[in-house]
Amino acid sequence: MHLLRGCDKTWAAASWESVVAGDPEYIIICDYSNGVRNEDDFKEKVATIRNNPQLKDVKAVKENHFIKVRLSEITPGVRTVDALKRLATEMNK
Repeated sequence: MHLLRGCDKTWAAASWESVVAGDPEYIIICDYSNGVRNEDDFKEKVATIRNNPQLKDVKAVKENHFIKVRLSEITPGVRTVDALKRLATEMNK
């Protein structure tokens, strides 16, 4: 499992225990599939999270709050601004 961190680190490893302790309202999943209509990577990751008994009481899992982003959206660049706007919209529904 990886989490995006601040400027001091790009990607850092995290444990499922830290996810449970943080009890996130949303889980943002990076979709690495290379087809525009292919959602297999995202669906597989959501299924893995849902099937993990450690995560059954996490708010995001209970409320089905999974948001898909593409790698190009979370890599610093022009797409990042649009991705942040979309994330804000998704989280304020």
